[in-house]
Amino acid sequence: MGKKRILIIGDTIIDHDVFLEASGLSLESPTLKTKFNKDTYKFGGASNVARYAREFGAQVTFITSLTKRMAEKYVLESQVHLLNVVSNLDTVKTRNYIYKGDNQYNYLQINRVNNTSCPTSFVKDLDFGKFDIVAISDYRCGLFSPNLVKKIRQNTKILFAASQLSDKKPNYDQYTEADYLVCNEAESLHIKDLTNVFVTLGEKGCSFNGKQYLGKSVKAKQTIGAGDVFYAALLVTGSPVIANDMSSKYVAGEIL
Repeated sequence: MGKKRILIIGDTIIDHDVFLEASGLSLESPTLKTKFNKDTYKFGGASNVARYAREFGAQVTFITSLTKRMAEKYVLESQVHLLNVVSNLDTVKTRNYIYKGDNQYNYLQINRVNNTSCPTSFVKDLDFGKFDIVAISDYRCGLFSPNLVKKIRQNTKILFAASQLSDKKPNYDQYTEADYLVCNEAESLHIKDLTNVFVTLGEKGCSFNGKQYLGKSVKAKQTIGAGDVFYAALLVTGSPVIANDMSSKYVAGEIL
């Protein structure tokens, strides 16, 4: 049997981390002075789901919206087949970390959002039926419209959907026709019917249709992105047990 064919559609969020060292206060004003150490860029959001799904053994096609430069960088790093809705702006979260001695503080976060929507014309010639699974990963940046979701649903064999909480009104009603939803515990409070909903519960694992699948407690080295790893592993394997295990390994730093 060949690799599972998965189409993932969703918002890419680029994590830009800036590392600074505190050096004192300005003499002219009460401004914190720092020295620049380094900065890093890492693809997150739906692009993380696509990358890990490929690494876990699936044949992945990914639809998102990026600038041409970042699209080329992502394909080079992830080896994922990308269909890009070209934009002149990327969604970037810039976190400024300041070190003082042995302590690190997240001093300031700056968000830039790519509000580009994916028109239905972009996917009109795409054969959704050739994919075993279509997965939506909605980070509420504006990529999805009700018409796009309807178009995706029409010819899809199995549809998964995940939508993140944000400062906007929850939009889970938009995904009522999905075969499965994936969310965390806080997000699950906004879903009227939890039938066929995978609810991630952190180190307690996850639940599905009234059954809890226990997770493994590990020493956390990284937590941002654990939900993406869970989602990717679930899409590829269909097993909440394996998805829990892969997510725990990611949190422990065993998966990068």
